[in-house]
Amino acid sequence: MIEQNYRELLDEYIISQFRGRDGIKETLDAISNQYNKLQNDLYSLLNWTSVDTAEGELLDYIGYLFGITRDYFDVSQFFCLNVDDVNRSKYFFFKQGGNTGQNGSLSDQNFRSRIKAKIALKFSNHTRNDNIYVIKNMTFADNVEISKPSTMMLNVNLVGDRDKMFITDKTLAEVEGVLGYGVGLNALTINGV
Repeated sequence: MIEQNYRELLDEYIISQFRGRDGIKETLDAISNQYNKLQNDLYSLLNWTSVDTAEGELLDYIGYLFGITRDYFDVSQFFCLNVDDVNRSKYFFFKQGGNTGQNGSLSDQNFRSRIKAKIALKFSNHTRNDNIYVIKNMTFADNVEISKPSTMMLNVNLVGDRDKMFITDKTLAEVEGVLGYGVGLNALTINGV
């Protein structure tokens, strides 16, 4: 949207018979102030609807439109085999409940990335590059490696700092949903493990 200076436009388009008359300057100022206020309000509305500029609760509403929430179940605090932080205090996960772990909440920047991944998934052709882009934004991995061990089966390896990646209890299902119809996930690994 092009920003306009309505005072200059009014001066340019006013007919010559009104120029220099008593009260015309004040009238033009009042009209241009209303249009400038309307233009500023419109910019605010546009910023609220943009994923890149919305913040806080407005960003939550945009996420809601695409079926994404900030809250997630944090699996990093639970015990997992083959992880380098095995000696840190962890919880055990019980499928029937009784889990003592806490839920996490995403920052605006990470939440924007997740929303963009969901939007990209809606328009994805499920090509290798589309899948890599969506999985990278979904998991915050530095790099995503996809290999094909057999027909209609893929291995996905997420590469990057494990503490900065977004791994939840739904990550496996989300990655499988990205790959396309009929394509299965053989293995999902993080840094090759």
